Amino acid sequence: MFEVKTVKESTLRIKLFNANVCVEYDGNEFILKRKNWVNAEYENKAIKIDALEDISFYCDRSAIEIFINNGEHVMSARYFCFDEERQNKFSSNKKIKVKVSQLEL
Repeated sequence: MFEVKTVKESTLRIKLFNANVCVEYDGNEFILKRKNWVNAEYENKAIKIDALEDISFYCDRSAIEIFINNGEHVMSARYFCFDEERQNKFSSNKKIKVKVSQLEL
């Protein structure tokens, strides 16, 4: 699980699982990109958001659920990657806070 707290007027770019899943926020639009496992091209889903305050990512081996602004918007996707491809990168034009947790059942 990843939790990201942002500041207003920030942009954000997150690459998960060695860029198999990416999210971007440009100040107006939140974009979820997922690499197609057949042709390796990105498929996009986008929603309009006036301000991004927080994002929670819940991930397992092949699915990701993204809760935006305390669940005001929710996006999900399936992805496929190998264990060695589980590198994650976070970048923003302003300071962000990232919390990483592991949920166990």
